[in-house]
Amino acid sequence: MTQLQMRRLVIVGAITILSSFSVVAADEKSSNSAERSSLSVSRLAKFNNAVALLDGYRGDPASLEAARAQLVGVINESPPYAPAYRELARYQIMRGHISYQQFQPGSLGAAEAMIKKALEIDPKYADACVLLGHVYQLMNRLGEGIAALEKAEKLGTTEPWLQLNWAAILIDQGKYEEAAKRYRKVIDSNTPNKKAMVSAFEGLSLYYESIGKLDEADKIYQKQIAFEPEAAWGYGNYAHFLLCQKDDYEKSIARSREALRIMDYGMGRYWLAAALYRKWAQSVNTGRPDTGAQYFAEAQAIYPDPSQIAADEKSCPPLGLIKKAIARSSKGAKPALPGTPKRL
Repeated sequence: MTQLQMRRLVIVGAITILSSFSVVAADEKSSNSAERSSLSVSRLAKFNNAVALLDGYRGDPASLEAARAQLVGVINESPPYAPAYRELARYQIMRGHISYQQFQPGSLGAAEAMIKKALEIDPKYADACVLLGHVYQLMNRLGEGIAALEKAEKLGTTEPWLQLNWAAILIDQGKYEEAAKRYRKVIDSNTPNKKAMVSAFEGLSLYYESIGKLDEADKIYQKQIAFEPEAAWGYGNYAHFLLCQKDDYEKSIARSREALRIMDYGMGRYWLAAALYRKWAQSVNTGRPDTGAQYFAEAQAIYPDPSQIAADEKSCPPLGLIKKAIARSSKGAKPALPGTPKRL
């Protein structure tokens, strides 16, 4: 695994990109108006409901199964409707997703079959090729993924996921600068597709981190927050970056608090605790342990075992200073560490 892929894994795992479920790489406009106008009112309503359920999916299996039921209803009517099969492919990807790029056996193959059915109905369905390219990238069949995306380009589509799916393949090939250009294209397009924009922001900030341009990465994180100011994940991502890449625990604490103000979620609490422990560690390591007691107490209330957080120093180097503070504290510095720590 390359360094950039490892950084992507750390960040995605820490924040669970699920922020946008961008792993699905699905667009929010699955068919053009002419195609939709050919549907009956009831059939169109079923299709639109299914798309809305898939777009809004955040881990609730019931919403996925409801979407599938609606799509099956669309497919059971005639004439054949290619976008319904493409949306069923999205369903298979979401339903089979475990973590990062891990999927339940058979789920990606089922998605591939659905997309091929869509292309059998409509061979010029460019957006189906866009999703097929993504499926092949997830299956590590990069040659076929490239062919699918090239076909989409030839057929013509303005979908931003074309650029993002290209970027994913380019990263797998180690062509990071080319991938970054794809992310910039999406951002510069000002697409109304929020999921695509967020994915582009995340990809570009990660690229800048990987090449050590932390000030540029910082700007992208701020742009992402400005683009979607009420999205907790944007603040959470930024808090993680500030702590782990810049060791700016003060700003990290502030951003984590903003994230948790919007949504109370596990990794948001974890990184707030990590930054608070880091602030406590600074006071201990500089010989002023009493000044950090309140931060230790707050962090301990969130996540009682600082040693487990310190163990993350490989992916977040500043956390190594917590380990040093723990060692100093165990020799008599205050506050004392918890006697029987446990994970919340």
